[in-house]
Amino acid sequence: MLIYARFHGRGGQGIKTASRILGNAAHLEGYFTQDFPVYGAERRGAPIVAFTKITDEPSTMFDRGYILNPNLILIADDSLLDDPIVNPLAGLQSNGTVFINTSKSIDRLTRDRCDIRLVTEDLIDLSLKYVGRTILSTGLGSIAAKLTGIIRWSSVEEGVKEELLEIGIKGEILEKNIIFAKVCFERVYPSPLPIPKIVKSSKIVTISWLPPPITIPEVRNIGNTEIRKTGNWRIFKPIINLEKCNRCGLCVVYCPEGVVVMNSEGPEIKYDNCKGCLICFNECPVKAIGYLREVETS
Repeated sequence: MLIYARFHGRGGQGIKTASRILGNAAHLEGYFTQDFPVYGAERRGAPIVAFTKITDEPSTMFDRGYILNPNLILIADDSLLDDPIVNPLAGLQSNGTVFINTSKSIDRLTRDRCDIRLVTEDLIDLSLKYVGRTILSTGLGSIAAKLTGIIRWSSVEEGVKEELLEIGIKGEILEKNIIFAKVCFERVYPSPLPIPKIVKSSKIVTISWLPPPITIPEVRNIGNTEIRKTGNWRIFKPIINLEKCNRCGLCVVYCPEGVVVMNSEGPEIKYDNCKGCLICFNECPVKAIGYLREVETS
């Protein structure tokens, strides 16, 4: 038995924690596990990936490299499906399972792959209902455990407790997360996962030494962050009520991405690059800025 689970999401969505919950729960069932994330250079909201390997034979756990041939994929943000750089379905084994956190119907998510099993749930709505805030890690980890078909709820519950206590979450919030995880665990059903096919090792390329003037790049270009459209990173979209706005300009000053600008009518948000951090909402002194869940505005 060999399960290769790959988690895709954005920084701040609890992808690392979800992969650890799956690994902890499988370990409590007596399996051999590895879990590890990969971080990029970007901050909160940037695409990240995490991996969990589960086996009943330690001899098959021979590396800690990327999972290029998963039989189980979990996607925390459906906007990643259209990101060619992330390409979250890459390498998914035929008859493998993919879970997507989304409020969209399966028909709207259909891709070219007709040989895979697609499972969806709206974890954001569920987390708001049971936890009172947007928490994806416990729900995603719990669903991953259920989809493996080898992990009982008791092990998931203990795995959630261990991981959340380790990062300082306890008391009422911990109990709410456990309830949320159980609800998620009960909403999905496992299906047999195919054995991952062996991936051929990449050829090692020897790189010859080159002098620093050639190998160390110099940054001379003007600012170009607007080229990378990051508006699809949002979960919540800030909305400005110009009738309440007093044009103080604090939203312009506080915006860490510089996407709030002041024009003749008042502040305006450049949504193509707004990541939805909601700092403008929190700092507005007259509460002229509100927010809606992104799917409600699309």
